[in-house]
Parts: sequence; structure tokens; C-alpha cells
Amino acid sequence: MSDDNRFAMFMKNLRVDANLSVENAARKIGVGISEIENWENGKLLPSEFSAERISQVYGIDKNEWLEVLRNEVEEAQRLSSKTLSS
Repeated sequence: MSDDNRFAMFMKNLRVDANLSVENAARKIGVGISEIENWENGKLLPSEFSAERISQVYGIDKNEWLEVLRNEVEEAQRLSSKTLSS
């Protein structure tokens, strides 16, 4: 996991704070183990369905973690446009 991927770190911290293994989190959210791992490694983002389940399973307001995701996307876009203009 990249240190600069705050959303991936946030997702992993939610699971760890909930005292869930990757396997248990996947089962409770209703996704595969690889999907949890990909979220936590910054390779994939959760679907809308998963977003609802994540907020329920981890006991967090969906808007709170979507704000973290939004910030991550904005930062990636900023860096991308900076790289393209160089």
C-alpha cells in the first residue's frame, strides 16, 4: 500500500478498528477477499452497493468516508494534471 493513498489506509484502518480480519470483513460486506485487499492496497474503489454495506458493517457515516475518497480523487487529478503540464 502506498503511503500517499489515504483512502486505502483509511479503509484498512476501518477494518482493523472494527477488529475484523480480511475474511470476516469480506463476508460481512458481501464481497470477495480480493476486493477488500484491493481497496486496502489502493487498486480498486468500492461500488455504490459496497459503500452502503461498508458504512453499515464498520459503523461509519457513508458521507464521512466518501469525503476521504473525494479528497483522494481530487489529489490524484491535481497530480495528474501537474504531470501532464510538465
